[in-house]
This record gives sequence, structure tokens and C-alpha cells, in this order.
Amino acid sequence: MLEIFYHATGGDDWVNNDGWLGDAPIRRWYGVTVDAAGRVTELNLEKNGLTGPIPPELAHLEGLTRLSLWDNRLHGDIPAALGSLSNLEVLWLGFNELTGEIPPELAGLNRLTRLNLSDNPLATDHIPTWLFDMTALEQLGLGHTSRVGVIPPELVRLTNLKYLDLWDNHLYGTIPPELGDLSSLERLSLANNELGGTIPRELGNLIHLEHLQLNANQFSGRIPPQLGSLIDLEHLLLADNQLGGKIPPELGELTNLKRLALGKNQLAGEIPKQLNRLTKLEQLYLHNNRLSGSPPSWLANFGSLKDLGLSRNQLTGPLPSWVGSLSNLQRLWLHGNDFTGTIPEELGSLRNLTLVTLSHNQLDGTIPKELGNLSNLTLLRVAGNELTGCVPSKLQGVENNDLDNLGLPYCRN
Repeated sequence: MLEIFYHATGGDDWVNNDGWLGDAPIRRWYGVTVDAAGRVTELNLEKNGLTGPIPPELAHLEGLTRLSLWDNRLHGDIPAALGSLSNLEVLWLGFNELTGEIPPELAGLNRLTRLNLSDNPLATDHIPTWLFDMTALEQLGLGHTSRVGVIPPELVRLTNLKYLDLWDNHLYGTIPPELGDLSSLERLSLANNELGGTIPRELGNLIHLEHLQLNANQFSGRIPPQLGSLIDLEHLLLADNQLGGKIPPELGELTNLKRLALGKNQLAGEIPKQLNRLTKLEQLYLHNNRLSGSPPSWLANFGSLKDLGLSRNQLTGPLPSWVGSLSNLQRLWLHGNDFTGTIPEELGSLRNLTLVTLSHNQLDGTIPKELGNLSNLTLLRVAGNELTGCVPSKLQGVENNDLDNLGLPYCRN
């Protein structure tokens, strides 16, 4: 059976085919695991350059517990015969070019705990109802597979689910509040869909959640303060929606957050002081909102911060010199606000900076020569201000800049 599989998937051109079809015992073939009786129990050939269809003859490997062909170039239908692999626990076929329906025969895989078919152009217009009876499932990945309609509340029957990925599927309607009963969930990704209405407060019951990705939808209303109960959360992505009101101060309880993305909404008011507890943040995106006030000085304590996006708001006051204490900062977006005063020379101490946008504010004075020390800088935007003097000559080496729009000469030294 392995010989059929090898030839059907272009084995001669795999990235790694060590041992295959040679004299070495099967247990030494790349990606193959066998048990004490010599039965094949695992095929792990992800990212290995497999092409062609998945041969149905794989179903003869009755001892198979794991089939991982993730991230190859496989095409054609998912063989219905795989439904007879009664010992299968892991089926990872995501990131291929598989087409057709998800075969209902897979419903017979009652030991399956992980099913990932994401990023395949499958021909289905709904989430198959038989999936709701696969109660052993801990991971379900159907992201970027097709148009699958609305999110069925029956998903709540998958009580062991830890990962649910339904991103980029043209999903519409609302999030069923019943999803708040999936108490084992650690990851919920519904990004890049057409979901609307309000974000259910019941999601605050998912106390084990580490990733919540609802970005790039059409959610409106306020951010539920109940999300502040998700104290294990590391990634909260709500950007690119139509959320309004103020940022809930309850989000300050999420002290494990590494990424907070609230950009491209209609959020207003000042950045709440309660967020000063989020000192593990590596990425903070609040751009394209209606936030006011000055950037809070407690952001200087966010030593892990790599990305700070505050552009296109209504922020005022001088550009904060404390930004110079963010030694790990790599990208800084501050354009499109109402900042006044001069560009702080402290920016020149941030040697990891690759991107700085300060354009379209009300800045004046000269460009500090210290910015010329930013040897890793690849993008610089400072036009649309009232800058004077000359441009530090070292900044000419920045690959992407708008310095010519300033109408200023370059400094001679």
C-alpha cells in the first residue's frame, strides 16, 4: 500500500523520501512510524512536496492512528475509504488543493480527536451535520474551505473541542451564544468572515481561551466587558469591524495578553489606564479609531513591545519621549493624529526599529540627527508636518521614505 501511495503522490520528487521503496525496513522510511507488530501507525509527511491525489488504498493501513499530509500540493477528492480507518485519531489534510465534498463516511472515525481540512477549495455550502456527532473531536479546522453559511449552534455538542478554526469562509449571521458553553475551548478563530451583530457576552465563559480571533468581520456594538474574564488569553484580535464605544477597562485583567488588535473600528475616548497591567504585550494595535487624549506614559513599561500602532486617531499632545525606552520596538505607527512639538531624539536609541510613521501631524522643528543611527530602518514617513532645517544625510539610505516631499535640503554632515 505504501508503494501505491508513493507513486500516486510523486514520491520521486518529494523533499525527503529517505528509505522509501529501498532495502531499509519500513520503520526507517521517512515519515513512517510502525508498532511492535510492524503495522504502520503513523504517516507524517507534512510540507514534503507531495502532489497528485490521495490514493484510497491508504484505507488498507488498518493500524493507522495518524495521517498528516498537511501543506503539500495534493488535489482531487478526499477518499471516502478513509472512513474505514477505525483507529485514526489525527487526520491533517489542510493546506492542499483538495476539492469535492467532505465525505460523510468520515463520521465513522469515532476515535478522531483532530481533524484539519483548512485551506482547501472544498465544495460544501454548510458545515456537515454529522460532524456534530464526532464528540471525541478536540480540534476542528475548516478555515478557508468554502462558503459554509451560518455558524450552527449544534457545535456545542462537541464538548471536548479545544480548537475551532472557521476563518475566511464567508460565514454570515451572528455568533451563536451557545458557543460560550464550549468550556474546553483554547482557540476560537472566526476571522475574515461576514459575521455581524454584537459579540456575545457568553464568550466570556470560555475561561481557558488563549486565542480569540474575530477580526475582519462586521461586528457592531460595544466590546463585551465580560471578555475581561478570559485571563488565559494571549491573543485578542477584534480589528477591522464596526465596534464602537470605549475600550472596556476590564481588558486590563488580561495580563497574559501578547497581542491586542482593536484597530479599524469606531472606538472613542481615551486609552483606559487599566490597560497598564498588560506588560507582556508584544503587539498593540489601536489604529484607525476615534481615540483621544495623549498616549499614556505607562506604555513605557511595556518592555516586550515590538509593534505600537496608534495612527489615524485624534490623539494630541507632544510626541512622547518615553517611546525611547521601548528597547524592543520594531514598528511604530503614529501618523494621522494631532501631535505637536518636535520629534524626540530618543527615537534614535531604538536600534531595532524598521518602520516609523510620523506623517500628517502638527510636528515642527528639525529632524533629530539621532534618527540617522537607525541602521535597520526600511520605512520612514515624516511628511505632512511643519518640519524645518535639513534632513540628516544618513536617512537617504532608508529604502522607503517620503523625505523628498519635505522640500528640505540634506544636511552636509
